[in-house]
Formats: sequence, C-alpha cells, structure tokens
Amino acid sequence: MEQVSRPTKRRKLGDRNLPAGVDVEESALYQELLEMERKLDWVIARKKLDLADALNKPGKTTRTLRVFLSTTVSNQSWQIADTDMMGQDDFSSLNPPAWTLRIEGRLLDPPSRHAARGSKKFTHYLRSLVVELDRDASFTEGNVVEWHRQAQPPDAEQDGFEIKRLGDSDVKCKIILEIAHSPPRHKVSPELAAVIGIQEGNLQSIQNMFWNYIRQNGLQEKGDRRKIRPDAALKPLINQAMGPRDNFMFHEIPAFINMYLAPADPVVIPYFVRMDASTVGELKAFDIEVDIDDYASKMRVREVIAALSPETAQQIQQLDEEASELAFKRDFLESFAHDPAHFIERWLASQARDLETVMGHENGMRGDLRRSDNFQLPWVEEAVVVHEGIRVSESLAKMMNPALQAQR
Repeated sequence: MEQVSRPTKRRKLGDRNLPAGVDVEESALYQELLEMERKLDWVIARKKLDLADALNKPGKTTRTLRVFLSTTVSNQSWQIADTDMMGQDDFSSLNPPAWTLRIEGRLLDPPSRHAARGSKKFTHYLRSLVVELDRDASFTEGNVVEWHRQAQPPDAEQDGFEIKRLGDSDVKCKIILEIAHSPPRHKVSPELAAVIGIQEGNLQSIQNMFWNYIRQNGLQEKGDRRKIRPDAALKPLINQAMGPRDNFMFHEIPAFINMYLAPADPVVIPYFVRMDASTVGELKAFDIEVDIDDYASKMRVREVIAALSPETAQQIQQLDEEASELAFKRDFLESFAHDPAHFIERWLASQARDLETVMGHENGMRGDLRRSDNFQLPWVEEAVVVHEGIRVSESLAKMMNPALQAQR
C-alpha cells in the first residue's frame, strides 16, 4: 500500500522571552530590545488614539489678521485748482466734494500650503463692524455705519467695505471690530483675574488656569477629592457667587467661572480721514491676533494616519515575524556549535516524540499491543460488543435493501 505523504506544518515560533535560567552574552541586550519594542508598541497605540481624537476635534491656532485703511477724495478744492492751472475744462467741479474710506483685511501668508486652504474672506473673521464718524450731525448721510454677521447670508462674505460721504474737511472716525474668534474669547472680571492670573481667553484656557490654581495651592480636600476648600483669596468670590459656604464641589466650577466672564472687548482703531494731497491714497495697516481652526495640523494628522494604514501595519508584522525566525535559527546554530553530540541526541529524541504524536502512538501504545494481557482488560469486551453491533446492523441493512446490495 502506497503511503501518502502528509503536508508539513510550519512550526509555530515560541515565545520571544528568554527563560529565567538562560544567561548568554547577548541576553541582556536582547531583553533591552524587547523592552524597547514593548514601549514602542504602547507609544504607537497611544498616538493612534491621540491622532483619531485630533482628527475629530481639529486644534486651534493663532493667526494674524491685517486690516488695511485708506482714503480717496474727489472734487476737493486743491484738485480743482490743479485742474485750472493745467488749463483744462473739468465739469466735475460742479459736483460737491466727497471722500471714500476703504476698510479691507486678510490673513497674513500661512506658514504652509495646508493652512492656505483655510483662508477665508475678511468678513469671515468678524462678528460685527461699526464705524463712528465724528462730524457735524447736520449731515443727512448718517455718522454711524454698522455691519453685523447675523443680518447677512452665509455666502455673502466679502474682502472689505467702502464708506462714501460728502465733505471737504478732515474727519475723525473710530472703527470698532468685533472679532469672530474660534472658540469665542471671554474677558475675565478683574477680581477673578487677580487670583488666577488671566485677563482674557477662551473658556477652556480660563478653566485650565482656575484648575491649576486649585492644584498648586492644594485646595482639594484629602477625604473627598471632589470637594474644594477655597483659600483666603478665592473665598470672597465664592461667597459672592454661591453664598456663604466652606467648600464647593468640582462640578460647580464651570457655573462659578461663567458668573465672572463677559464678552471680550472689541478692537478699536482710531483713524483720521484727511483731505490734503500729501496723505490721500496713503495705506495704513493694523495687525490683530485671531484664533482660528488649525487646518494645517488637521492635514498633517490625516497624513500620519494614512501612513499608519493596515498595509503598513502588515509590513511591520511581517518584518517582526522574519526577525523572530532569524533569532530562532541563530539559537539553533549556536546550540549546535557549542555541543554537537549532545545537541543531536536531544534533537533526535524531540523528533521521535513528535513522530509518535503525529502517528497516533503516543505513550507507548505500540508496545502495549504486543502483550497478551492487554487484551484481557475490561475495554476488550466492550469493544467486541460495539464491533459486533456495527457488523449486525450492516448485514440487516443489506438484506432490507437489495438495491444497495446489488451496487456493492
């Protein structure tokens, strides 16, 4: 009978940790490498979670919004005089003198190409703009010009404004800009600012400063860390906001802070609209710091997550398996080189045990079959009954089914 060869199974690599009794020259270095690998795996897993969280919640950054102010005039007395000196007939002198104030703005050049995608028009960074003109109230055109985001459709963003008025005298004006920070900024009351050391910021930064003050001064009660016992500087503010008490709970911090917050002050730019020829067309610039979404960071996070794709993880796992296999071969050859005779004996004994396990003759079953007393054990009678039962059942099946008997 021809013996069918069984497919060889690839031996599963054992544990990469060295046994406690093994002490070779490179064992210390190997243990250090394993420890470094475990730390690296932990850092990679932690960074994946951080990157996924950062992608869902894009970070914030501070950019510079530059506001440009300029003035142009028409039909002023000095313009008409210049035209007369040139001997030209200019009918524009029949029109009254006027001037135009231009207010424009844009973010400064971004530090990277990714941040440029987040650049919006000027009005995207404003909640409102108010221009107050300090001139005689007899002018019918109005001395206050207002723009508010709530009254504008979302797609009506623009790069600037133009204000046209009649007049031939200098005008003092005030430009009030309410910046649309993201997240919104708040002004801290002087009483609380003197305690926590911050006068303006977003809600998260203010809460962080308040929490840092609690930790640095050890205001948490030891028995219950949820309770906070205010010190001499903080207690008057707590009593004023929550009533007389010796302590307050951790979850009451946001409500307490909100009682001492107010909207951030708008940016006020003083400006003179001058009619003389030396200043007409002069461009003035003012820089304002604006908190916006960090689009560049979001794009970098996406690139890093793409680099940590399943294909990359599979390549790392494959390299890890190859390194483990090379380490196993190295140990095999080093053991053979150290004591060839003893190594071959142990190797042959191991192969013999594996062969007996594969062939189903484990624990010396073949030797037991050669002994006659093995067939006098109780299991023999039970085996004979089972065998005869199977044989009788097959005979009855053949008698009751002639077609099946004919086929056989």
